[in-house]
Amino acid sequence: MQKKKIIVNLYLITLLIQIGNNSISPIQPLYVAQLMNNTGNVNLMNGVANSVPGVACLVMSSYFGKLGDRIGTERILKMCLLATICFLLPMAYVTNIWQLLILQLLIGLSDAALMPAVSILLAKNTPISMSSSIFGNNQSFQSAGIVIGPFLGSFIANLFGYRGVFLVAVLIFCVLVVISKTLRYQEA
Repeated sequence: MQKKKIIVNLYLITLLIQIGNNSISPIQPLYVAQLMNNTGNVNLMNGVANSVPGVACLVMSSYFGKLGDRIGTERILKMCLLATICFLLPMAYVTNIWQLLILQLLIGLSDAALMPAVSILLAKNTPISMSSSIFGNNQSFQSAGIVIGPFLGSFIANLFGYRGVFLVAVLIFCVLVVISKTLRYQEA
């Protein structure tokens, strides 16, 4: 029974991480253009803003994996959820593109650990006989978040502007911190 709760909890975490991360995607090009006053290389800077988190993930993922082996994957997950909140909140208030790029880089650092940590915790808490179906279900939750996130971001932007999207993403990650503290994961 406890393992079932943990698995459902991890599904919810997967869904909300994807919703939070992807809610920003529809407004980011417009936000970049606004920060640049629609002048200069807006398209190039938008491409850079989209790429910077991936660079950070590329460089840091193996480090976070090794760190998780030393201090525990659950701790890595919780620390990176808190870090994401710390990096997302100021994104709502940046005044130039360079501030946004730095925060995007930092978001990439926390993203480098989030989904791998969930996958590791899922693997450690999944019976071998059910691993294919559990991971298939987790992929469905990940895909659902990728679908829901941009719709939510667009809806929030229409109601509250671009800053509202970042603030709602912060709220989603605050909920994730609470959810991640509700269950004790198996750290075999």
